[in-house]
Amino acid sequence: MEYSLSAYPEAQGFFSHIVGMTVKFDSTKEPGKRVTEIMIYGELLEDSRTYSMATNDFLATSGDNYTMFSGLETHTKYGRLDKI
Repeated sequence: MEYSLSAYPEAQGFFSHIVGMTVKFDSTKEPGKRVTEIMIYGELLEDSRTYSMATNDFLATSGDNYTMFSGLETHTKYGRLDKI
């Protein structure tokens, strides 16, 4: 989420679109130190827990410079999103 908010308030294509998560941040802080609270379905995120997430193949392969996803364990793969 820090990366997603790094250019705020500028409009950037790499802003994360999330479901089930609430993020509070302080835009006066420097990028990388803006997130003040994350809740997942109403419960505070716990640093000691491991969470799973779903994303598309573009972000999973470091698209939009989301390099933090590179090399993570994949649980399930579905067909490509670019095939209609």
